[in-house]
Amino acid sequence: TRIVEQWLAATKGPHAGNAALRSFYNEVLGEPFQEAEKARADEEDLMARVVDWGAEIPAWATAVVAGVDTQSGEGGQGYWEVGVWAFGQGRRAGLVAHYIVRPEGSLFDDATWDAELAPILMRPYTDHRGRTRALDAVSIDSGGHHTQQCYAFAERWKARRWWAIKGRGNAKGKRSATVWPQAQSG
Repeated sequence: TRIVEQWLAATKGPHAGNAALRSFYNEVLGEPFQEAEKARADEEDLMARVVDWGAEIPAWATAVVAGVDTQSGEGGQGYWEVGVWAFGQGRRAGLVAHYIVRPEGSLFDDATWDAELAPILMRPYTDHRGRTRALDAVSIDSGGHHTQQCYAFAERWKARRWWAIKGRGNAKGKRSATVWPQAQSG
């Protein structure tokens, strides 16, 4: 029963974790402790999962949108991460493009947003028929250090359906309701 108590302490007690498990295996069982390997995808596994849509935008796409997250960056030099997604019926989704935009100017300067983020969001994408298509909408996380610049940027570009939103991390994978406005503005 002493071994059971030690096992429970190592796995469920106040000091549970890898260090406690390592100690239990090494000192109680007299066996080497092997940490569980993290799942890793190698290049071949990833390439096997690539789907060729025959164009930037798949034929099934009914909407193409982008999400922008403003990052603080090292040394206070901020940057943007942009994900462009295609969505279709039945909640079908696919990543069209991902950009990390490290601007020359400061994210505290409105001109930087117009000169360096807007061109990325205005980039046309080609569908399966060879036609170009603009983004249907953009959501930009306004949380963080550049909230006012984000609001100003979204206001200047609202005719293109670019919106400032409040991003939020949710525990255990729970998602909130849609971030898109229910009625079109303007």
